[in-house]
Amino acid sequence: MFNMKEIGKRIAKLRKENNMTQVELADKLGISYQAVSNWERGDSMPDISKLSELSQIFDTSIDEILGNEREAKIINDIIEEETIDLNSVSEDELKNLLPIVKPEQFKKSFTDFDDMKFEQLIILAPFLEEEQIDEIVLTKFRNLDSAKWIALAPFMSEDAVTMLFNDGVNKNDSDLGWLVGLAPFVKHGTLNDSVYALYKKRGINTIVALAPFVDAKIIRKIYDEEIEKGNYTAVIVLIPFLKGEEFKDIFKGFKFK
Repeated sequence: MFNMKEIGKRIAKLRKENNMTQVELADKLGISYQAVSNWERGDSMPDISKLSELSQIFDTSIDEILGNEREAKIINDIIEEETIDLNSVSEDELKNLLPIVKPEQFKKSFTDFDDMKFEQLIILAPFLEEEQIDEIVLTKFRNLDSAKWIALAPFMSEDAVTMLFNDGVNKNDSDLGWLVGLAPFVKHGTLNDSVYALYKKRGINTIVALAPFVDAKIIRKIYDEEIEKGNYTAVIVLIPFLKGEEFKDIFKGFKFK
């Protein structure tokens, strides 16, 4: 991460060397003096466009302000709207730079995702459009370890997450616990059908963790089917998820001694 305290000290030093008050610097930048004060205290830092303006006002380089020649070079490339080669930028550099890149700057400089690594996608996800993430995941990373999809689910469309969820239902993985991480982002109607299909394919134990996300009528359907098989002990775990009408007569079919 950028050392905001050190950057703040440099901004304060440069401001004083130019015989400017915080208010005067703020006026030149079109911001509040409180923002300048926050920078100098190290509570926040300028975005890329303000770094460019500061370098012009102080007649210095962005490198001088940041104290990091490598990252200053990347920032200058973004300011010049040059395309950033992801293979030439480390994950730490991405984590440092992206929070100070404006959306329009991001769109202009981050356009080539052909050679993107999954770890880079995780970092870039909050800054990408939903449609971009869908396309990248479904075309490049669909065959990855399924549990990795969980980190991207909040940034993807319901349709895309539903496709990944159904991929999991149709797999023969021994561990399907990761499906629980996708469940909140899956289309609800499809989730009901998919969980029931998983139950029919793999049995009751595979769907217990998914029960909180499924309609009570589906849980009752599974419950009744298990009762018909005489699996009285197995269905006990489903009872907390039966509500209203679906809770009625839940002990019908039990054979008590």
